[in-house]
Amino acid sequence: MSARYGGDSVFASSTSNPVSVNVTPEASNLSMFGSYYLYTNGTTGVLANGGTYPFGTSIAIDAQVVGVNAPPGSTDGIATGTATFTDAASTGTVSSGALNVGTASTAVWVPAAFSVGNHSISASYSGDASFNASASTTPLSFTITKAIPLLSCGHLICIARGQNVPLS
Repeated sequence: MSARYGGDSVFASSTSNPVSVNVTPEASNLSMFGSYYLYTNGTTGVLANGGTYPFGTSIAIDAQVVGVNAPPGSTDGIATGTATFTDAASTGTVSSGALNVGTASTAVWVPAAFSVGNHSISASYSGDASFNASASTTPLSFTITKAIPLLSCGHLICIARGQNVPLS
């Protein structure tokens, strides 16, 4: 790279000696967070690390790429590339496959449903021209419990012990 000054009525034009500049990707951190939605009562919230949720809860896991030199509240640019989530669940390991990192430098994984049991989610980022690859340092862990069945009756009747009653 070099600089050129065109000159004016006092100073002559000049050109600097060339200087080599090597621009490399910035190191990155990958932070994870999540949210949930309970269909039974319409409750939404932030997924708590170590939390417990009933089966059927809709859970979204986010991974955001942040440059290590980013000021607080900034990502230090827009990351591209992909993120892959891995669930080391008590029922076996599941992967999201590569998901695109969007305009907020964030990738989101919304599986159809998490199985009953313990889950430990980690994520890895592929890197791009601006940010080096990185991985989450602390997994996001939670437990899915069996759902409590709900039986609703249109009207009440008396049933004797041992009596067979057809349900419809």
